[in-house]
Amino acid sequence: MPRYILGRVVQSIVSMLVVSVVVFALVRLSGDPITIMMPAEATQKDIELMRASLGLDRPWPVQYWRFISRVAQGDFGKSVRFRRPALDLIAERYAATLELGGLAVLIVIAVALPVGVYSAVRRGGPLDYAARMFAALGQAVPPFWLGLVLVLIFGVLLHLLPTSGRGTPLHVILPGITLGWFAVAGLMRLTRSSMLDVLGSEYVKLARIKGLPERQVIWKHAFKNAALPIVTFAALLFVSLLNGSIIVETVFGWPGLGLLVIEAVDSRDYPIVQAVVLFLSAMYIGVNLIVDVLYAYLNPKIRYSG
Repeated sequence: MPRYILGRVVQSIVSMLVVSVVVFALVRLSGDPITIMMPAEATQKDIELMRASLGLDRPWPVQYWRFISRVAQGDFGKSVRFRRPALDLIAERYAATLELGGLAVLIVIAVALPVGVYSAVRRGGPLDYAARMFAALGQAVPPFWLGLVLVLIFGVLLHLLPTSGRGTPLHVILPGITLGWFAVAGLMRLTRSSMLDVLGSEYVKLARIKGLPERQVIWKHAFKNAALPIVTFAALLFVSLLNGSIIVETVFGWPGLGLLVIEAVDSRDYPIVQAVVLFLSAMYIGVNLIVDVLYAYLNPKIRYSG
């Protein structure tokens, strides 16, 4: 087990280094941020001095080493646009993204698990047919399109819910539904598939022969044994939703990390882009590492074959 954990830790570190190299290269290929920072009346000498002060006049390998060394110390640089530490801006916006992601997770679990279970139990029935149609539709509809439709219906036509900003609990409803829509479909299909695999098993048949209540058979015996892949998916779900919040936050003007990174890309604020991408990547890779270790602990075959 320790050898397996060490291997996964090394893989995670390598993954983060690869992400850092890719992000570092892409943001510099997008253009010179100095031209955005400097006023129109700035001379070429002023531009060169600013570029030198930020270290942007050095070769890329030197810039990358300086960048990754500072990141290792928790210094992600200062925002070109706001002239503030990038990590401070992330801390301010993270609460909003966390709120949005939390609501989306609650929606996903509350809808996908019971519907997926009963879709498998009533296989071939009206509920199963409706659930499969919903899952197919949910994975086919782009989040930005769904968001615009919800804004049109509940904001413009019915005037029931606010369509942008963050201030009251009502503001999070539409973006929360939009963010969770795709994940509901995915978890529902996974739950249904996992339940179908165990409903015909011997221990479920034995539980029914013993005369146990159907509810107990389904939830205590069948769902318990089908839950391992579901738990794995659910553990990664939250971080995946945070990473996928960029489009949703842009549609609804939600002041979170997604909107921050879009604004940073638009203004070529490369320290913010680097910081947000690395922050979200570290969260995803970290949670993935924890899930892998827990999965290997629960299923020894994984750690011996991994």
